[in-house]
Amino acid sequence: MPLLLMAASLLASLYEERWIFSADGGIESRHGLLFLKAVRIYPSEEVEKFTLSSFTKGKLRGTDPQAPSFLPSYLVLAVETRGDGDRTIEILRYAKKERLETRAAKIAGFCSKPLLNRIG
Repeated sequence: MPLLLMAASLLASLYEERWIFSADGGIESRHGLLFLKAVRIYPSEEVEKFTLSSFTKGKLRGTDPQAPSFLPSYLVLAVETRGDGDRTIEILRYAKKERLETRAAKIAGFCSKPLLNRIG
């Protein structure tokens, strides 16, 4: 059993998820183990915009967002492409709203793409 846990920990330490943004608006997504990676390149023409949205874990969409809730809320930064639709870049707790809004504005500005803020 300890050997199995050590092997799982070693594999987890080799996992990488990375988004690379270029000034021409293109994006490269890499994820997987160090030696078994999936790489997806989104050319500038495919990238339409970046979006910021929120959700509450355990709550259905369309329910009253102002209703009191003890469930955790999260923010999502995503890129919207023509071919693949929305691709999630990052998810953070709502408490880190300013941090994600700043990061999203920098990425969208660097890629010269619009940012749609659905947080409110």
